[in-house]
Amino acid sequence: MEQDAFEEFVKDKLRKGWIEVSNTPWVSNFFAIPKKDPRESAIPLRWVFDYRYLNSVTVVAKIHLPLIEEFCDKMVGCVIYTLIDLTQGYHQGRVVKSSRPYTAFRTHKETYQ
Repeated sequence: MEQDAFEEFVKDKLRKGWIEVSNTPWVSNFFAIPKKDPRESAIPLRWVFDYRYLNSVTVVAKIHLPLIEEFCDKMVGCVIYTLIDLTQGYHQGRVVKSSRPYTAFRTHKETYQ
């Protein structure tokens, strides 16, 4: 069942263009966490990619976040607000093309990044 669910997850991300087939030697593990959603009869799964090693060698850019007061001041007078799909927001973030091979994962059929 988990394998079928993961294959569906991969097909969806491929269709949206969020992942692509890869031949990188860098691969991270993944696993499923059941979501608790009382509205669904089947237990939905949240897929987790284990990037702990990648994170341990990543150099983080030091960027100052804007003050919330400045952000709110800029929103004065705005009439249209949007937000990203927070349930899939992680997969919507752009990764620099040269860094994509490091985010790869492997299924029983193929490697993707």
